[in-house]
Amino acid sequence: MNDKITGIIIAIFLTIASGVAALAHEYKLGNLEIIHPHARATAPGAPVSGGYMVIRNTGSEADRLIAGSADF
Repeated sequence: MNDKITGIIIAIFLTIASGVAALAHEYKLGNLEIIHPHARATAPGAPVSGGYMVIRNTGSEADRLIAGSADF
């Protein structure tokens, strides 16, 4: 009985862990990490929208974001 419960608990844990990994989208380019970028669709007729992300610079030189775009 304990082996069966242990197996079920492990299966549930692995299912949850794999779902969390699927939600983590990170991109790395050189010393820059783009963490969880996301944007909502614009309202009909709206020319712009907002986008959100965390940008982490692991290098010693400063960088600057000068533009962004998305195809949707």
